[in-house]
Amino acid sequence: MPSLSQTSAFDIQTFYAEVKDVGDNTILVEGISLNDESYRGEFRYDVWEATKLEWRNSPISLSDLDEGDLVSITLITDRGGITDIFKIQLLDDEK
Repeated sequence: MPSLSQTSAFDIQTFYAEVKDVGDNTILVEGISLNDESYRGEFRYDVWEATKLEWRNSPISLSDLDEGDLVSITLITDRGGITDIFKIQLLDDEK
């Protein structure tokens, strides 16, 4: 996964989604209608140990996410065109 020092602004995208399913190291989300068209629909991502997961600036684990939770997903695309999740942030007020 690239570090932030190796990226520029066009390499980073954030979109908002509703959690549909959480596996041991995967997450299925559906982008909400406020997103750009390319970030609507369902997306499944592998979640690695290096992926940051946060709620109110505190670390959480993938198992803390439930179906129906609203999240922001920050993606980083490296120079080779490979896209990975950099951060998943839980946006719900209560957990």
